Amino acid sequence: MSKKKVGAGRPTKYKKEYCEMMIDFFNRDVTRIVETEEMQLGKKTIRKERLPNYPPMFGKFARDVLKINHCTLLEWVKKYDEFAKAYNECKVIQREHIIIGCLMGVYNGNFGRFTMKNISDWRDNVDTHISTDRGGLKLAYSLESKK
Repeated sequence: MSKKKVGAGRPTKYKKEYCEMMIDFFNRDVTRIVETEEMQLGKKTIRKERLPNYPPMFGKFARDVLKINHCTLLEWVKKYDEFAKAYNECKVIQREHIIIGCLMGVYNGNFGRFTMKNISDWRDNVDTHISTDRGGLKLAYSLESKK
């Protein structure tokens, strides 16, 4: 006589609505306008300042929104197809956010390059060409996708 396998461990906290919540979290503007009130010579003025938004990150979404750890998020990517699709869409949004932020001068270019090499498939590519006609060594440096 065979017994049915009983699920061990805590039940999952996963809900399908987390897919849309994650996409909403990642769909943020690169900058935001912050208004501050100032008093100048007895006159109240409102000053508007454009400030950078934080780039959307999966760890922050997991901790602050879902109250789970990043490892749980990655397990859900493996287990739930709809969550994996949302996760991949968020990776695209995340890359676009950082690239646009760097192009706008909101984020430092070195930050952008370092971050993109760590969160996407970007890598440094060094091509070495040896020419014998002049006896010199040429190095070509470029940033490419691993595709």
